Amino acid sequence: MADTADEGSEVKAGQWTRRIPSRCAGLFRYAVRGVRRSGRERDALLLQVKAVIAALAAWEIARHWLPPQVTTYAPLTVLLVTRSTVYRSLKESAQYLAAMTVGVLMAAAFGMGVGVHAWSLGVLILLALAAGKLPRLGAHGAQVAVMALFAFTAGQGEPPFIGHLALAILIGSLCGITAHLLLAPSRHTQDAQDGVADLAAGAQRALSAIADALQDDPPDADTTRHWARHSERFDQLAGQMQVVVDAERENAVLNPRRPSTGGEHALPRLPATIAVLQRSFSHCHSIIRSLTHAAHYDRWAGLAPRFLTGYRDLLITVAQAMVEIGRTEPTEGAAVHELLKDAERQLEDLEQNLAQNVAAPAAHLSLQGTLITDAGRLLSDLAELDTLDDTVAA
Repeated sequence: MADTADEGSEVKAGQWTRRIPSRCAGLFRYAVRGVRRSGRERDALLLQVKAVIAALAAWEIARHWLPPQVTTYAPLTVLLVTRSTVYRSLKESAQYLAAMTVGVLMAAAFGMGVGVHAWSLGVLILLALAAGKLPRLGAHGAQVAVMALFAFTAGQGEPPFIGHLALAILIGSLCGITAHLLLAPSRHTQDAQDGVADLAAGAQRALSAIADALQDDPPDADTTRHWARHSERFDQLAGQMQVVVDAERENAVLNPRRPSTGGEHALPRLPATIAVLQRSFSHCHSIIRSLTHAAHYDRWAGLAPRFLTGYRDLLITVAQAMVEIGRTEPTEGAAVHELLKDAERQLEDLEQNLAQNVAAPAAHLSLQGTLITDAGRLLSDLAELDTLDDTVAA
């Protein structure tokens, strides 16, 4: 058994060793892409460069002005608080400084009050761990116990040592923030806008694919699977775009760099556009399920040619409206408004036709009514974007 375990370990070690060259090559290609063109890869490289420069600067300043016992905390603070955006770096710095303050004050209180003993150290750590649970300290809550332990054991809780430690951390925070402001992260507002435009185009492709298949004969299994694939891709893209837009909105806060022309006004409206497109497409999922069920279970005959033609025209109009909603250039409010009005008129025609066709079998009326209801909900969600100046991405 031991031999088998050793052999397994050797195999895993060999596999890991063989992966090293490919991983190194991948890191090299990543660095080359970051140097050659702007984007997330360059941002990541610049963040590392800024962290190195700020850490060296913090260490040099602390080395000349502070005792050797606390010098390391200046560059360490830089590494702990330097994040991808100016806003997040400031937030991390504030949380770290707050955690440090709580920790060293507790160490000072115990050091001057009861002295350094095993029992007092245990009580201090217990209380520091409890204080680290404060929500305002975020991920840096654990630093309360670390700072308290270091200040209490290395500095005996004495005020001069605690003051030097606080200065080292403050130097590190200021160096990190200064480097981040001087080399502020690039703005990617245009990428976010393009992503939302791609999302709207994905919705348009999905609706167009459904509309193209609304003929007298039911679609085959390959066609309905094609609908499902379009639908899945839209959901995946919507999730990705939400992450991109959220990241860029955070990147915009306190960032001295300005976005491309028009981007400052477009960025706040992008989340609303994504949300409406997602809610709207949830009704498209229902439309796809109803049509797939009708095609696979001999219910297609319940969709009269006149209904299919009207429904196809309705979906095409809605698809055109979605493309207008997601345009990267300023959206023409009148164009979207007119498209939605056309879609409402087409929906009313379908409803009137259904009301007049009372002699049709109940199953046929139920299927058409379900599709009309889903289309009505779809238009209701898109109608939220009628006031384009306030809610739609440019």
